[in-house]
Amino acid sequence: MTHPNNRVSLAVVAVELATTADELAARLGDAVELDAALVRCIPAGAARDLIATHRAAVQAARDRQRAELEAARQRPHPIQQRVRAIAAAQEKWEGTDVPAIVRLLADDPDSKFNRSSARLDEMWSSKPGELVQHRFQRRTDR
Repeated sequence: MTHPNNRVSLAVVAVELATTADELAARLGDAVELDAALVRCIPAGAARDLIATHRAAVQAARDRQRAELEAARQRPHPIQQRVRAIAAAQEKWEGTDVPAIVRLLADDPDSKFNRSSARLDEMWSSKPGELVQHRFQRRTDR
């Protein structure tokens, strides 16, 4: 709302700036004047500058947010990378006749066997005193 003497209501400018008239009046200080009806007003040029500055700041924030979102989309996601690694490891199980659960749970049985036998060999080949095996005996005192 423009007044005849080229002044703009502070409340109208505050709405454009997404703030309250009291906060804007505190920020502008002596630039706020009262019109004949005791409505707080500011010069139209100051209102234009405030609104243009606010709109530029809002647009810059939107542009920055879009750029951050695009940068986040370009970065590889760790879960997506892990899924791709699992899929690459499962390529040896190709074909439609292999159930999905077999693909997920499959591991090379030879490597499991080799790891297990290596642990057993290590246990049996330890030096005396390093490994103590306790035999469980049935209690006979009951």
